[in-house]
Amino acid sequence: PGGYTYWEPSRPIPLDENNAGVLYYRPRAIVFLDDDRTGWLLAEIGHASHSPEHRLFRTLDGGVTWETTPASVPGPSLCAALDIAFLDMQEGWLAGNCMDEGNPGGPSGYIYHTMSGGLSWDLVNLPAPRLPAGVDQAEILCGPVAVDLGPVDILAVTIDCRQPGNNDPLTFYFRSLDRGQTWRSWQLEGGIDFLADGLTGWQFAIPGPG
Repeated sequence: PGGYTYWEPSRPIPLDENNAGVLYYRPRAIVFLDDDRTGWLLAEIGHASHSPEHRLFRTLDGGVTWETTPASVPGPSLCAALDIAFLDMQEGWLAGNCMDEGNPGGPSGYIYHTMSGGLSWDLVNLPAPRLPAGVDQAEILCGPVAVDLGPVDILAVTIDCRQPGNNDPLTFYFRSLDRGQTWRSWQLEGGIDFLADGLTGWQFAIPGPG
């Protein structure tokens, strides 16, 4: 009543046996299919005895209970898995980056694709962003920070690029109309939104000085 929304907690998420040795649990992303019952949760688990790990959990009852997917989350151990998107119970994508650990000019991010509900993953080859004139590819780190499924199953990936001594990242928007086989990209200087056809849209930004 009165416009308030009531929340009910899920049952405990299985982190470790009796959750022994777990220092922290940090949710990264959660997605649900249109049935509102099938969903996935990506989380970072910190341990007392070894490096943090990323795990993917699945629910079939709207989030009341969760189970760990048998396969490990792909990506280098020191990198951060940040986002997930699922088209149906089998096909999905996972994005992460290694910008805190990577080398300038080298691989600093990744996109993986699954056709088995997260039981196995294949690396997606994402082209390098077209950097503005004057930006040295050898001195910049680029990595995905988000992956989304838009209208009519358009796959979108947002990539941030960091330059040494500059805290403001360059942001690029990658879009695929064939589920990651080919890509178009452009630099993103604000938000972006598309109509239901997935092709007509607007990009908006706040003008700078002058």
